[in-house]
Amino acid sequence: MERRLCQVCARTAYAQGRIWWLLPRRESEASLADARPWTTTPPTCRSCIRLAMEECPILHRDGAVTASVLDVTVYALTGDMFRPNRAEPIEWGVAVPLGWAQALRNLRATQLGVLLIDLREEVIT
Repeated sequence: MERRLCQVCARTAYAQGRIWWLLPRRESEASLADARPWTTTPPTCRSCIRLAMEECPILHRDGAVTASVLDVTVYALTGDMFRPNRAEPIEWGVAVPLGWAQALRNLRATQLGVLLIDLREEVIT
């Protein structure tokens, strides 16, 4: 995500001065209303948006919102939280902002989260 590459074709998702994104509907509703929206989903270039909607089971089933952002910055890691010296997680799917050093020590990260700067809903014609 830091390189702003499309999750479908691996080419740049940057076009017209913006980075294009396809946010799952359940995530987009919260993101568009949030003052500091962030996501773990990678960008999608404009030319792959229709294909992603058709081929991705979650997007096809639940729907998605096409959006663009001015830029992104690394914001958080998500994963499973462990207690020190314990083999089993105590919590799954936890999001931990990068500034929380103590919590990050106990996190087995599985995904990178990026802050979406100047998030806008877009219409593809």
